[in-house]
Amino acid sequence: MITRRELESWLLREGAIRVKRADGHKHFSLRGHHVVVLGHGPQMLSATSLSLVMKQLEQAGSSREQLRREWAGRGS
Repeated sequence: MITRRELESWLLREGAIRVKRADGHKHFSLRGHHVVVLGHGPQMLSATSLSLVMKQLEQAGSSREQLRREWAGRGS
């Protein structure tokens, strides 16, 4: 599992650009694709939320397996 803050930091390291929106979520643009990270609720992302983000990152050219390897061991 990964926290929202860890995911945001990872996105910024990967070159994502923060896009301002007024809905309370964190919006990023990565390689021409839109990625949304929940902006409220528990810090630890649920499996469902993480799966939705992974789907968005796959559309941006990332591999689900590579993402799992990079994020392994993060959080609790």
